[in-house]
Amino acid sequence: MPEVNSTSSIIIGSVGSGLVSTVLGHPLDTVKTHLQINSKFRNPFHVIQTIRLGVFRGIVPPIMNAFLMNSVMFCVFDTVQTTWNNPFAAGLISGFATAMISTPTDYVKIQSQLADQTQPRLKLWSILYDPKTGRCITPRLLYRGHTANLAREGIFTMVYLGVYHRTLSSMANGDGVIVQKDSLAVATTSSVTGGFA
Repeated sequence: MPEVNSTSSIIIGSVGSGLVSTVLGHPLDTVKTHLQINSKFRNPFHVIQTIRLGVFRGIVPPIMNAFLMNSVMFCVFDTVQTTWNNPFAAGLISGFATAMISTPTDYVKIQSQLADQTQPRLKLWSILYDPKTGRCITPRLLYRGHTANLAREGIFTMVYLGVYHRTLSSMANGDGVIVQKDSLAVATTSSVTGGFA
């Protein structure tokens, strides 16, 4: 089996799939969220026309989260893969680990996305703290929907990292050294397996 370099995986995963996909995908996620909860919007273009730059609301938590989640995902994957030598099981467990981070982050992101677009920019503290009651948001609310998110993250990461690891393994020579581990090969493999997942 080829040895996966944890540091390289974290950097490539965090910068490549984390930051770039967050910046490119967040406006689409905001449009999807509005279409799911608000029947006044007719189609994606109607959402964009109505909220304009509001499509970027809530992008800060996912960007901050990208480094942490990808670091956890790859570190847990490498640790479990080294122990069990099963990339799909390692992917499933690393997905469960990332869900512990993504569930509360998604809550904050969605609250920001759905904030009244006519109001000034929503501050993070106003989501986590209610000045009327003087209380902070409870972990129970932050983790609402966690079971569904565990399943989503687990399945996605199992397929993504499992197929990714198997694909890289197929590039290895008889000594287990990956022959074509250049940036383009890794980026292409990552993109294809991510899309498949």
